[in-house]
Amino acid sequence: TSYSLKDVHVGGVLSSLSDMPAIVMMAVLCTATGALTVSDRFPQGPPGDPAPTEALDFDRELTTVGVSSLLLGFTCGTVTFHTFTSIQLRLDGGTHRVAVLAVAAFVLGTFASGFPFGHFIPKWYLSGLFMNTAFHFLRTAIMSYKSLPPAYFRGHLGISGQYIITLSCVITSVFSSPANAIFIGIVLSSGLFLVQSARTSPVINVVKGDMVVSRTKRPFWEIHVLKREGHRVLLLYLQGHLFFGSARRLVAVLAAAIAGEQVQYCILSFARVSTVDPSAARHLKSMQVKAAHSGCKLICCRTNHRVFDALVAAEVITAPDEDLVQHLRGFRWIAKPKGETSDNRQPRTPKVKPAKHPGLPHYNTLHDTEECEGDGGSPARRVYSPPSHPISWMAGSAPQKPHDPDAFAHETDALDYCDEELVERFCYNGPMSIDLVPYMMEYRQACKHRLRLEEWAFEEMNGLRPGLMDELREYCDIYEDLKKWDKVPGARGSLCFVLRGSISLVQMLTHADDEQDLPEPQVRGFSFRAGKRLRRRYPPGHVVGKVAFFLSTRGQLDPKGSTKPVVSSKYGDSAEIWVLSFSRWASLPAGLKAELTTMLCEMMADDAQHALMQ
Repeated sequence: TSYSLKDVHVGGVLSSLSDMPAIVMMAVLCTATGALTVSDRFPQGPPGDPAPTEALDFDRELTTVGVSSLLLGFTCGTVTFHTFTSIQLRLDGGTHRVAVLAVAAFVLGTFASGFPFGHFIPKWYLSGLFMNTAFHFLRTAIMSYKSLPPAYFRGHLGISGQYIITLSCVITSVFSSPANAIFIGIVLSSGLFLVQSARTSPVINVVKGDMVVSRTKRPFWEIHVLKREGHRVLLLYLQGHLFFGSARRLVAVLAAAIAGEQVQYCILSFARVSTVDPSAARHLKSMQVKAAHSGCKLICCRTNHRVFDALVAAEVITAPDEDLVQHLRGFRWIAKPKGETSDNRQPRTPKVKPAKHPGLPHYNTLHDTEECEGDGGSPARRVYSPPSHPISWMAGSAPQKPHDPDAFAHETDALDYCDEELVERFCYNGPMSIDLVPYMMEYRQACKHRLRLEEWAFEEMNGLRPGLMDELREYCDIYEDLKKWDKVPGARGSLCFVLRGSISLVQMLTHADDEQDLPEPQVRGFSFRAGKRLRRRYPPGHVVGKVAFFLSTRGQLDPKGSTKPVVSSKYGDSAEIWVLSFSRWASLPAGLKAELTTMLCEMMADDAQHALMQ
């Protein structure tokens, strides 16, 4: 049989263009269904397959169908589905790739020779192939209830919603067109998805403030207050996509949490939330107003850009913390060439390279820095910066740091804020304040007003005898004006005594050089400081580097899991650090060394206890 373009009825072709979208959709779904059928029935390729565990690639499947259909159309052939042939081949026993090669060679030979096989093959043969494939699909669909989990409705065993959708599609295709059956299936599946999503709780975990604290190390008298009054802080971890259905469940959980008028701070962690639609944001705003009337403040943290924009548009977030603003403006920790700083007593100031985001206010802050080495030990520079993301709502805002923020970059920052409020109210200004001794008040003044902790207060705070710090001074390298974000010189394998400011222990993380090498999670959470993770922050009165000090000399310190001390900006722009190296430790008098050893053992035990509450 031969065809010619003169035989084409143009009017008929134009009148059928309206049916093309449904036909294309059906072709796509049939291809995808056929590929899934083969992969489900045969998880691995046939014997001889060079890649038997290769993942199913829908793009390649659809491209193959599209190219073959175009080729058949241009050569005056009959458009068909290659997946039907592959399915029938596997079901009929074609278990080796030689079978696929034989079929392909036969089709190629027929196509090249032009032999009229159609005159010798019965007309019902093609219908039989389609009927056999359809029978396989129908049998699989009807018997699919065996592989579906049982469904319960009000305590009674019922039929699974997926099975009802399958039967509805089959019945619709019998009495109507396949396109209508596909449409019915899509609508019913979307409705089932919304119902199941609305039933799934968006709250994956709830923690009270008396069971968890921030990563800032606090003295024992403040910890006692937080254990007693920490129930006033509630931390909720959220997940998934928040829409009108899941937001209503979230609002119900929040309403139940603050019903007793005991919760004064409710922290919402959006680390596992991908998006928040406008209806969910409005529900959160309404709940925020109701919570404020009950004396509870909602605080958001770890929001990505989309979630942040949605909450800002609904005015759930009106005063973000400076660190969060810096993240959104594109500030990251920047790597610069590594240099020896152990003998350099002058702290270095990192360079300021602000990202240009016209919609965000400018804060006069600096980049955090990271030292690294390139291949072969040569200096390398690596800059971490997120994509530009202008935020128009802050275009006219004043560049002052908010005194009462309602959004933070991380849970530990939000907990720091709440814990500080509780400590100020119930420890230093409450009934317990009369029991505080002078060194406790001295510590509070040093932390609150960024002052130097006097040596006598350091000694009493850590159970040392008077005058010990004065004896220790001559064995230490003293840095009186280290700037924020500077690394502490000579801190590797040494003890760092903090008298002013604070030190953060930062763990370096390994990241892939190419973003394409990273796995793609279904829900992308918030990643704040790329390449670094805050392990603990030590305010004045503490000693940093105890683990590395004792393990590095015996070669037991894991270099990948070790931390680096960096001057933090949370307790001022500078710090005073006394560094006691292991070589100087060996020259200490035996009595002084014994007293310091006792103090370090007690500090390590206190650190372990604090880690249980992080």
